[in-house]
Amino acid sequence: MTESRDQPAKRVGVTSTGGSEPERSEASERAAESRFDGLVAAAVDAIIVIGDDGRIQTFSPAAERMFGYGSSEVLGENVRVLMPEPFRSEHDGYLRNYRESGVPKIIGTGREVQALRKDGSVFPIDLSVGHARIAGKDVFVGIIRELTTRREIQAKFDESQRALSTFMANFPGMAYRCKNDASWTMLFVSRGSLALTGYAPHSFVDGDIEYADLIHPQDRARVRQAVDLALASRKPYDLTYRIRTRSGDERWVFERTVGVYSDDSDRVRCLEGFIEDVTERVQALEQLQASEARLRKTIDLVPHMIFVKDAAGTFLLLNQAVAEAYGTTVEELTGQSDQLDRVLPEDVNRVGAQDRQVLEHGEPVTVSDLRFIDASGRTRLFESTKIPFLDGSTNEQALLAIAIDITEQKEAAERLRESDELIQVAFDHAPIAVLTSDLEGRVLSANRATRRILGYSQEELLTMNVSDFAGQELGSQIRERLRQVRDGEVDGYSEDRQYIRKDGSTAQGRTHASAVHDANGRPVMLVTQFEDLTKRRHAEREAERLRESLAHVDRLDAMGQMATGLAHEINQPLTAISNYAQTCRFMLERGSLDQPRFQEILDKISRSAKRAGEVIRRLRSLVSRRESLREQAQINELVTDVAALMEVEAHLLSLRIDMQLEDPVPAVIADKVQIQQVVLNLIRNGLDAMRNVEPAERRLLIRTAARGEAEVEIMVEDRGVGIPEGLDEELFHPFVTTKESGMGIGLSICQSIVEAHGGRLWFARNEDSGTTFHFTLATAIETPGDRPEQP
Repeated sequence: MTESRDQPAKRVGVTSTGGSEPERSEASERAAESRFDGLVAAAVDAIIVIGDDGRIQTFSPAAERMFGYGSSEVLGENVRVLMPEPFRSEHDGYLRNYRESGVPKIIGTGREVQALRKDGSVFPIDLSVGHARIAGKDVFVGIIRELTTRREIQAKFDESQRALSTFMANFPGMAYRCKNDASWTMLFVSRGSLALTGYAPHSFVDGDIEYADLIHPQDRARVRQAVDLALASRKPYDLTYRIRTRSGDERWVFERTVGVYSDDSDRVRCLEGFIEDVTERVQALEQLQASEARLRKTIDLVPHMIFVKDAAGTFLLLNQAVAEAYGTTVEELTGQSDQLDRVLPEDVNRVGAQDRQVLEHGEPVTVSDLRFIDASGRTRLFESTKIPFLDGSTNEQALLAIAIDITEQKEAAERLRESDELIQVAFDHAPIAVLTSDLEGRVLSANRATRRILGYSQEELLTMNVSDFAGQELGSQIRERLRQVRDGEVDGYSEDRQYIRKDGSTAQGRTHASAVHDANGRPVMLVTQFEDLTKRRHAEREAERLRESLAHVDRLDAMGQMATGLAHEINQPLTAISNYAQTCRFMLERGSLDQPRFQEILDKISRSAKRAGEVIRRLRSLVSRRESLREQAQINELVTDVAALMEVEAHLLSLRIDMQLEDPVPAVIADKVQIQQVVLNLIRNGLDAMRNVEPAERRLLIRTAARGEAEVEIMVEDRGVGIPEGLDEELFHPFVTTKESGMGIGLSICQSIVEAHGGRLWFARNEDSGTTFHFTLATAIETPGDRPEQP
């Protein structure tokens, strides 16, 4: 059992050397022993006493701590248990040699040896051994000092000295010691002065150059003032200023210096410090400041709110958008605490919890639909992303947030939703059939009108192709149209088409298809509108039949009014034929046949018969009832034939019909009889308008002219009384007339005929007198269905 280290060291066989003296000396001896025990117990160094046989008699508390043994464990043991090899084997030899020769080799001296702890570890010690005789016996006292700590201290000292030497040799700046005088006279300068200033250390120490002279003139007063102020308060000072090197370069340096004071006064004995080149650092700082300024400008230009808050909610950084939302400035808001008073009360707890999640757990958070009241009092919606951010100045966790105002976006999304709904409603309830398909013809959607017209359900249509609604021939035409759209040859098309309903019946109408393009302009979908014209076409055919009947009635009425003139026109050639026939008969009866003369008379008979026959042909053409037939025709021939019919009536009115027919003009596609009826009505209207005009002014002019390659224009110009004011909009309405006995259907019929041919009919008042009627017809190079609408 280990003895307490506070008890005196245990000793064995220690007696007084004066055993033969009287007993009164025993008390003195015991007092001496007590003092020895006290010294052993209090000694810092380990003390071990052994006899001449090498066995341990005393083992001090310091020895217990050093070797790890308790006194009871080693007392009486040979001291060799505390020694590693080879010291263990050599120990007994030292004692024997001393007893035999009396010559000490280690006694009375100190040396460094190795010792062995109880746990088996070896450690260095400094051992001093002394000799004494107690009660007539030799004892040896060993004083032991452990060298581990001292060696560690020495090693650290040696290392620090080496590091200091290396530091001074490699220090990028200049270490110095100088006087506190006007020139700061140098007492010591490190080798870094050469790289820093261009001057070697001895140049400063020898007084060849004064360091104060290297300080930039504009900085000297500031440096001196800062040094004096720091020394007066016995504080070190840090300075950044400029120097000029031996080569004339300007450099920024950082100096840190302390004053060395006399022990008994405030007198400054010297200054010690170091100076390093911080030119690159200063330049980097300037660049950083410029970069921060650019960053500030950049984030201020960002329309979204950007800010950094610490754990207490204090704004560390923010941009202009944040300041505007709070109704203040960046400078005023920076450093202020965000009280979340701008957040709607219902959202405050949610926002606070999310902020804590970012700050305490370092987890990014996205806040959607955050309601915020801006400086104007308007509630706005924000989407905010918050991420953890390490504050470089305090090295504490902060929060970086970017808040995007999505108020307009939400409003736009709502408007878009409403618009989509409106479009869907308009699409589904459109009065005409509308369906969408991909560029292969597969149906994507169809509205109610499509389902009603074709008879298919929505589910059935979505499994079909647009070519399924047509026959085989029309289906191939639709597929070709789709190919043209896919290949970019056309963006759409319009054409008359018929579709086959589910029940097998057909629907006729007009199809308009347009391509829908993606963001790159490529066609991706087709929107097709089908205007069901089945009933309208039937009504148009019925209207055409009625119009033709009405036109026939109008032609008969015109012929009735022209009856006198037409009878005279026919009677003249018939009378001539009769007279010429009588002459031929007379020549034959007399037997005096003059063959050339006879031949001439027969030719006149033939011409008169042809003239009468042509009049009859024209009359039959105009009054006959027939199906409308459109074919290629020469407009000048049609006009000439009608003018010939009107020659007699014009003669009776002492009126001249002139013609200016452009030659050539393109052929037109028209129903010849219907176009002749238009020309006839316009000529008759012109003649009627000039009945009360002076005979010398009664002149009707008919003109034709090409209008480009697509149209031919026909103009009928009179010198009559003109169209009264106020009838411009109503003149072509049925039963509107300027004649006393007119039916009022002539111009209305003319207009319907011209428009059915894809042309226009209008009039213009002449500058001097009368009216000019104009109408146009499409040429044979394009069909009326392909012509652009007229203005």
